[in-house]
Amino acid sequence: MLIYYLVANIAAFTQPATDRRYPKALQVVGAVACVALVATLPPLSVVLGILMFAAGIILRLARLSSVGFRPCSRRSALSRRGPRGVL
Repeated sequence: MLIYYLVANIAAFTQPATDRRYPKALQVVGAVACVALVATLPPLSVVLGILMFAAGIILRLARLSSVGFRPCSRRSALSRRGPRGVL
């Protein structure tokens, strides 16, 4: 869960000012807090979390390779978007 929030804070940090709801400093504080919380976890929990995360990535890559993953072109991805760029 902390990985999810870390990624969300990093993604929010990269948003342009027109799309941002809160100041960038808040995303920095959020990301640092996630890392600090991970640092306070017991080592076994961190190792098991990393293993589960790695297992998920491996399974996802295996699934994508078994169905013949082909990344779509930017043009086809944009054509599927709605009025505000939302899929």
